[in-house]
Amino acid sequence: MTCIELPPAYKEEWLETDGQGGYALGTCQLLRTRKYHSWYCYASKPPIERHGGLKHLEVVVREGATELYRSPALFYQNRNREISEVDVEFVGSPWPRWKIPLTDTLSLIQEYLMFPESRSAVFCWSLEGHPGGAHDLTLDARFFISDVDHHQLYKGRVGTWTQVVEADELVLQYEGTEFPLRFSGSGRLLGSPEVYHDFYYPVEDVRGYESKESLFSPGYMRCRLGGGEKQYLLVTCHRSHGSTLQLDEVPQALDRERQRRSDAEDFRSSQFIVSTHERSSVIAGYPWFTDWGRDTFIALRGLCLETGRVHVARDILCAWAQYIDRGMIPNRFPDESPCEYNSVDASLWYVVSAYAYLDIVQDHVRTTVRRIIEDAIDAIIEGYRKGTRYNIGCDDDGLIYAGERGYALTWMDARYEGVPITPRIGKPVEIQALWLNILARASQKNESYKRLFEIGCRSFYKQFYSASMRQLYDVVQVNGSDEKDASFRPNQLFALGGLPFALLDQGDTQGILDRVDEELLTPYGLRTLSNRDAAYCPRYEGSLKDRDAAYHQGTVWPWLLGVYLESSLRAGRSPQRLGPAMHQLQRVFADRAAGMTPEVYDGSEPHRPCGCPFQAWTLAEYIRAAHLLGIEV
Repeated sequence: MTCIELPPAYKEEWLETDGQGGYALGTCQLLRTRKYHSWYCYASKPPIERHGGLKHLEVVVREGATELYRSPALFYQNRNREISEVDVEFVGSPWPRWKIPLTDTLSLIQEYLMFPESRSAVFCWSLEGHPGGAHDLTLDARFFISDVDHHQLYKGRVGTWTQVVEADELVLQYEGTEFPLRFSGSGRLLGSPEVYHDFYYPVEDVRGYESKESLFSPGYMRCRLGGGEKQYLLVTCHRSHGSTLQLDEVPQALDRERQRRSDAEDFRSSQFIVSTHERSSVIAGYPWFTDWGRDTFIALRGLCLETGRVHVARDILCAWAQYIDRGMIPNRFPDESPCEYNSVDASLWYVVSAYAYLDIVQDHVRTTVRRIIEDAIDAIIEGYRKGTRYNIGCDDDGLIYAGERGYALTWMDARYEGVPITPRIGKPVEIQALWLNILARASQKNESYKRLFEIGCRSFYKQFYSASMRQLYDVVQVNGSDEKDASFRPNQLFALGGLPFALLDQGDTQGILDRVDEELLTPYGLRTLSNRDAAYCPRYEGSLKDRDAAYHQGTVWPWLLGVYLESSLRAGRSPQRLGPAMHQLQRVFADRAAGMTPEVYDGSEPHRPCGCPFQAWTLAEYIRAAHLLGIEV
């Protein structure tokens, strides 16, 4: 079996988040196909250090001794069996809801959602339809847990666990340490330890990773179904700093949550925002990314400013300001190592977002907040002007040089075994667009930046623009030489749109956009390399090496629709001419089911969605572009 052989219904996924870096993720047909599929993956050091948590819930419905339903699972010994389509109806709004047939006239309704304010999650079960002759229905919900890192697979250590039911909660300990998740419910909780061996994850198999896992179950909840009542299973993370939700509070909490989710755009964007004792930030993507500097500040305008979360933007900007070092913000906060300052563009995107925030709040912001943000802006500009890590610094031509052997510092940062696929050492085009936009704004208050900005603009046009080739070079002064990289990539669009100040006039822009339409534009986003280039990779698939090689060599990135659409509108194009891109936005915001916002798509048809299924900057730029075009979201 491979991932491709899974029926389409098993490739759609849903997401819930707890606002602290924890998440729940699964397929819309309830079949776990990734190691990351979990009903509650919790963060032990929010928003990082995530653990498998409640990996699997086996739901069994019986009428007397007759089994009517058992939730699906794949096991290694059955990996070659064909998976058939099932008749489970899924709705994702206002939260995941499944309608599961039990008989011809009776269905089980299963609902699930997370409550971010209390780091809790609840399962709700009820019956729908006519019971006919069915009576005496019972539901068993058996929980399978993991306390290892969510990137790893659990091996079912049954002998070292203890479980006890106290005060209507199932409390677990491993070697004397309490497991962070507690279980309580409207049914009877029963301690009954078991291990199920060899759960199989076909998506991991096809990605070249270990794909077998044995999971430990400490017990289950048993309840009766019928009588028009709902049955609840409440899962609470007891490493929460806030108040925890109690079982008798669930009905009222559901009403509050339904109201909170009534604005679909607002809710979907909120899923990526985290606020912890450590910092306020944006999770780059679920399930495997944490909060990355670059992703946070590319996404901030769409997720926060366009949705009216100005106070959240403020908190994020202030939180990250404290980590500035030598004019740079971190790009990553690894679980067990210091901050990683390894991005040339993350700090520049911080400044772009900071200026956008200040433009909105104007004088309606506390002096202390303004000082924190403006000091951060000044520190970044001066750090880049004088020079910082990785040879990042401003040359006499007013442009930024960046790069060092063995590093990939731009957003095209894929590396395999330490070797960058697209190192882009020299003066990358989008870095100049960001830098010159920042100087344009900074020169309004600091006259010394005006001269640097003017020099930089002249240098940019002279060094990057080629009218005959209808493009901007992707990198000039490659590796410090006079070489220019003529690879046709979407990075040049940031000199045309996506930022407040365009570096080319409308006449020069038209030819570039025409070529973008011919070689980069797809219905789902922009290719990262022209499909006419000999190095073009049409598929994002295969081993890790193969995927890394294709990541920025033709693979489509949907977040680039934002800069493309803004560039097109600035060039005077009518919305009617932007049909394919507009149709993608309309599809995304019309989807009230899973609501996936994939990280990437294959470069060539049929453009399969790939990579991370829920990517922050994809949704953020979709929102920003939709607002530009007046599309209702």
